[in-house]
Amino acid sequence: GSRSRYIAGICFDAVEIHTKPCDFQTGLEYLVVLTAVKQKMRDPQTMHVCFEQRLQKALVSSAKEHRGDSEELKLDFCVIHSARFFIGAELRTPKVHTVEQLGKTRRLLEPFRKYQYAKGGGRRNNFWHYSPVHLQDAWGRFKKAVAEAWDLAGRDSSRVLQMMHSRHQAKTEYLDAKLQQWEQVHMAMQDKKKHQGRRVRERNRNGSAKLRWERRRM
Repeated sequence: GSRSRYIAGICFDAVEIHTKPCDFQTGLEYLVVLTAVKQKMRDPQTMHVCFEQRLQKALVSSAKEHRGDSEELKLDFCVIHSARFFIGAELRTPKVHTVEQLGKTRRLLEPFRKYQYAKGGGRRNNFWHYSPVHLQDAWGRFKKAVAEAWDLAGRDSSRVLQMMHSRHQAKTEYLDAKLQQWEQVHMAMQDKKKHQGRRVRERNRNGSAKLRWERRRM
């Protein structure tokens, strides 16, 4: 009968790593190697080293400890990017087969990771941190970076860009509402600052007048 095939995989720091298909026992051994890689990548003492160098060293040493040769695993890599603010979904890049390619893909998308943290309502929303013009520019740069990531993997980006455009359009009503809320709040803040400034000036004038009057009495 047909034999089942297994793929060992692990995820950390927005990166997914998978091995080649294998039997169950080998899959368990590969998983031990990948788990060791993940632990080494989270070692705070190595954080000053660039990502690609750390990962390559972790792969070689972990395989040596448990299997012998990292090339045997036939690894592929992809980046998982949270793009909920722009398209309401996660984006998974096409698979690449070298650490160098993975590093380039991460660097393409890294500038846009900050937009996934400032989310939700109130002051955690992106509109509290960035201007509408900035966010519109970031959306354009994000699409360009995605196209480059797909090109790096040798894949056509037209389909993913079309999907992103459709999802972004579907979020337009939500984004417009958030923008309107941002504008109202910031206008109120500006009005409050002007009002406070006027009161300070009035207090200063009143204080000066009182000081002059007291000096005359002396």
